[in-house]
Amino acid sequence: MGIWYFYVMTTLVVADDDPAIRRLLTRWAGNLGLECVAVGSARSLRRALDSCRPQALICDVNLAEADGIVFCRELAVRDPGLAIVMMTGDPGEVARARAAGFDHVFEKPFDLRMLEAALRKLVPIGN
Repeated sequence: MGIWYFYVMTTLVVADDDPAIRRLLTRWAGNLGLECVAVGSARSLRRALDSCRPQALICDVNLAEADGIVFCRELAVRDPGLAIVMMTGDPGEVARARAAGFDHVFEKPFDLRMLEAALRKLVPIGN
């Protein structure tokens, strides 16, 4: 009899209306050994959250079809185990996201090493 090891891959959802950001973060997540689902709207985000049950979410503050901060605040109440990282291209929105209770808020453009460090504090990452 052998010993069986099971590796459960951490699933990350990236929500941003900018396709370039989605592509960048999808490649980055794959390099970290994360399974990544990228979406461009609040409607798609809802479907992804229901279908893949992720452990982490990186969400743009200015999410298509919704205010990302309000959306994620409601989501954090509904699913307190979900690690949420916010990002924004608007410096003024950083303070609003932090005031809403999000500790991990990144202003675009951001350093992927800093994003990785924040994510590693929140969820298990294989690499």
